[in-house]
Amino acid sequence: MPLKTATCQREIRNHEPLASRAHADSCCGGPPALAQEYVFELVQTEEIDLLSDLVNTPAFFIGNNPSSIAFNGTDLFVGGFANYSTVIPAVQIVQIQDFLLSTAGRSFAVVEGSDAAVPTPVTNFRGWTGLDWDSERGLLGTVDYGTSGASNQIRVFNYKPSTQGGFLSTLNLKATSIDLRGIAGPSWDRGYNGQGFGADGPIVASVLDPFTGPAEEKNGPFGHILPPEPGLTDPVPNLDSFNVAYFPPSGPALIQPDTSTLWRDLDIDPNTGDMAARAANILIIGTRGSDGLISSRVSVGTDNAPFVSGQNVAILHGLDGGTDLVVYNDRPSTAGGQAFTDVVKLVTKDGSPVSLSIVDSSGTPVALPPGVGYYDFAWDEATQTLCILDFAARDVYVLRPFNGSSCPCDSPANINCDDVLNFFDIAAYIQNYNAMDPSADLAEPFGTLNFFDIVEYISIYNMGCP
Repeated sequence: MPLKTATCQREIRNHEPLASRAHADSCCGGPPALAQEYVFELVQTEEIDLLSDLVNTPAFFIGNNPSSIAFNGTDLFVGGFANYSTVIPAVQIVQIQDFLLSTAGRSFAVVEGSDAAVPTPVTNFRGWTGLDWDSERGLLGTVDYGTSGASNQIRVFNYKPSTQGGFLSTLNLKATSIDLRGIAGPSWDRGYNGQGFGADGPIVASVLDPFTGPAEEKNGPFGHILPPEPGLTDPVPNLDSFNVAYFPPSGPALIQPDTSTLWRDLDIDPNTGDMAARAANILIIGTRGSDGLISSRVSVGTDNAPFVSGQNVAILHGLDGGTDLVVYNDRPSTAGGQAFTDVVKLVTKDGSPVSLSIVDSSGTPVALPPGVGYYDFAWDEATQTLCILDFAARDVYVLRPFNGSSCPCDSPANINCDDVLNFFDIAAYIQNYNAMDPSADLAEPFGTLNFFDIVEYISIYNMGCP
């Protein structure tokens, strides 16, 4: 769905989804609205709390909370977090195969080599900080041990070849880091416009580490060169700070030299090479130049909140409508009760705000529950699917661009979204009218509910289903 500019063109109003109509109302009669909005449909909400149930599902226990996700179009990978009063046995990654199917059609697999208790147990309030998927290289993950110098904080998982007794749907460990800290989520990097890195390969594993190397090197990501044929070699520590395709100051710098920050997450557009990162709670977006460096950058937000974790970002590249967007969570504190709409936000790559609307299949606005502000994001361009992980609720919200009502009877009068217009739709409209719901405001003077709105609804109702 393309970005829509808020206007007051009431002649098309009755043919728009309810979310769009309410947006137009705020433009013309209520509080000022953002200049643009993007509407997503909530396809499904999936509970994944069984992955934190040590009693009933111990084999797939990831930790006390899910903290990071990646999605490849069919399977969801979930990394866990230690938040315990007594020591837990594992903090690992589980692959939920055929995630979008009903629970009866799914299967689960532990990602081999992902246990953060090996070789050193992860401490409390630590865990998997980020995951990223690439169809050729597999799963890239970062786990934070709370200190630099510990090995295995950056890990690459790929398909286990059948010659090693595995199946193509199962992942196992193929490469690890030597000395980097996994405090920030990682990203696969295909370079400027997806052109790769020449002799260093078509893709590198890019990570942000504010603790390793001289000051200037902390201002941007390290692009780690992968071993050849990762699906065929044994895992060895080879993602060290010296085996890189780039690092600042000769590589892409997301912030200016001599400044410092606490990195939390990174995402790189596979089509353009543009970067989005979380410098604590600040969002930084960098445009990649043909030389592989950052040619321009913008920052969004002023509340740094450097010691609040769980600040994440994803670039919605190839998004339906032709305009790439960036989704992130504005999390200045760990307090409970933070409204979803106050935390999860959209911007364009130049940092301009975009209003995020979430609706059901009929176009009716959906309110997602409040939380602690800790969300992670996974975007799959091929299926146009955005997965949003709610750390505290242990839920995953599955969203797709909303392209109009999917009701069998696609009429604005079909409020209950079934296959016919009948008394129940009239009753629902009257209920909305009596509740002074903006969706019931159908006729001039807009901003006031009166007899003319009822007449307009009856007129639309009498037109029947298209």
